[in-house]
Amino acid sequence: MKVIICVAMLCAVFTGCGMGNTPVASLHEEEWFSPILNAYAVFELSNYTVHDDEIMGNTFWSAHMLLSPDWNEGNRPPFLYALHDLNGDGVPELMIGGEYAPRYGLSSNIFGIYALQNNSPTSVFNQTGSRYNLSVQLDDEGNCILSNSWGHLGTSEDYFYKIDEDGQLVLLNYFQCGVVFNELNEATAEKQHYRHVGDEFVRITEEECLYFMRKYGSSGHLGQSELLEQEERTIQLEWSLVEVQW
Repeated sequence: MKVIICVAMLCAVFTGCGMGNTPVASLHEEEWFSPILNAYAVFELSNYTVHDDEIMGNTFWSAHMLLSPDWNEGNRPPFLYALHDLNGDGVPELMIGGEYAPRYGLSSNIFGIYALQNNSPTSVFNQTGSRYNLSVQLDDEGNCILSNSWGHLGTSEDYFYKIDEDGQLVLLNYFQCGVVFNELNEATAEKQHYRHVGDEFVRITEEECLYFMRKYGSSGHLGQSELLEQEERTIQLEWSLVEVQW
């Protein structure tokens, strides 16, 4: 039996950050990412059993599939992909995503990001932790920022990254926020904010934390939009289905 794997779009319009025009991805650019797209198509086709670590990288599934006995039961999100120029060099990056799957701890609909490094598609970011939400934000200078946030029981973490001109992931800032508990171990309305500087966390004020949230167009995991006095600048990606045909 011959298996033919087809990607839904051969020529896709993609947008980018810090760009005056909206370029059109050529067939050649689509072909650059075809190993990634085909690997995800085979993974879905194989009932989530054939995972190509070398091509796909350390994904959520490679990290948790063997640890989650119920992963092979129930509904699985079909894989989607989007092209977006994240560093303004005129060449799109590839994002793999799907519908939300909270049953499996996936809060984000962006699972992985792949960039061309030396003309080779390479994994630069994969969502491997549960309860994280990855989104693409527009900062106050019109650049793409990756916001990855997490929270649990009153504690939150917010990571901000960019993709540089070499297709490498660069950490810009990392914040932690936690509620203050009283002597009865009850949560209060007070919060403590920390920024990671060097090898340590430095206590900062709420306003200092909000300054960076405004800068990166994010409201953070805690959704502090009412304190930011601005709307989130989240980029809505154009998703296409990764299709498989026998």
